[in-house]
Amino acid sequence: MTTPKPLRRDRSRRGSVFTLKLRRWLYGVAAALVPVATVYGLTTDAQAAALLALAGALLGVTGLALANPTAD
Repeated sequence: MTTPKPLRRDRSRRGSVFTLKLRRWLYGVAAALVPVATVYGLTTDAQAAALLALAGALLGVTGLALANPTAD
């Protein structure tokens, strides 16, 4: 009987599309558009904060992630 190998993530495919540069750019766009949507009454302040938190979580570019990026 063979010992099963631990599962490893294949980051090569994900890294080729969502580079750190692209993720930073997308977060910057979201950070610029959400306040504009709030000014025009499309979202409330609470919704705007939630949208920015969601964008940061999905893109992985908030706080420490911006200061300490991982290699693509």
